[in-house]
Amino acid sequence: MARLALLLHCASAAASPALRARLAAPTAAAPRPHGRAALARASLDALSLLPARGKQLDAAAAFFADAFWGAATNGAAPADLTPRGRAALAATQLADLEQRYGALVGARRLASELIVARAADGALAGCVGLELAVVSVAERLVLPRTRGEQMFRQKLDAMSARERNEYRKLPLQELAALVLEPGYGVCPLLANLAVGEAHRGSGLGRELCFRAEDLALEWGYGGIVLQVEEGNAPAVGLYKSLGYCELFVNEQWPALRAQPDGELVTEPVNLLTLTKSLV
Repeated sequence: MARLALLLHCASAAASPALRARLAAPTAAAPRPHGRAALARASLDALSLLPARGKQLDAAAAFFADAFWGAATNGAAPADLTPRGRAALAATQLADLEQRYGALVGARRLASELIVARAADGALAGCVGLELAVVSVAERLVLPRTRGEQMFRQKLDAMSARERNEYRKLPLQELAALVLEPGYGVCPLLANLAVGEAHRGSGLGRELCFRAEDLALEWGYGGIVLQVEEGNAPAVGLYKSLGYCELFVNEQWPALRAQPDGELVTEPVNLLTLTKSLV
């Protein structure tokens, strides 16, 4: 029940006494790293983590095609992409990133942000996305942003003009509680996490996760979810070490696999949806 309340009610973190106390508490000085830890910390400190905008999504898509699909960090065998396959996959990935994080015509109710880590020379080292998603724990669903937006739009379009204008003034969390079907709610979704080969083992993956969690708090949410294949042991281990726990499992989920020519095919896997309380 606690997990259900976390996802479906998503009480405003900004109003949470626990969060206010956490933000106001002094931060203890971290121990000075040595050896490999010192090198990893220096590597992280040399990176800048900033939102990707406009044409920057092109570079992010090309990076993700190599760092995620090409390297098969989802636990599958490496795709061994051909040059033409890499270009085709980058184009497919760009379309997905633009849909999820690009600027839209008209109002967007479900916020999203893609954060990229850049080295001093401008090269990409990693990325992570955060988007507000419509979630149903009972039905084991995390809906794509487009379907989530459609649910809000259909409900609002069915109202009178006066009622619709009043509802549109409400904060998203209140609007979701009033217009979505019972059992559905809005929660931040961590997605598109990838780290370049040269920066793996440096702690960048954890740093990107922390940045996404901070952004979820800034948006006013006290919890976060993500999805990961059960067979992706390194990723599952990372998330569980950060405090994520299992919310539900989708068995025989059609996961995407990249082919050398850039085509994406499906393969059935067990897909874990994990959650973490941030307050």
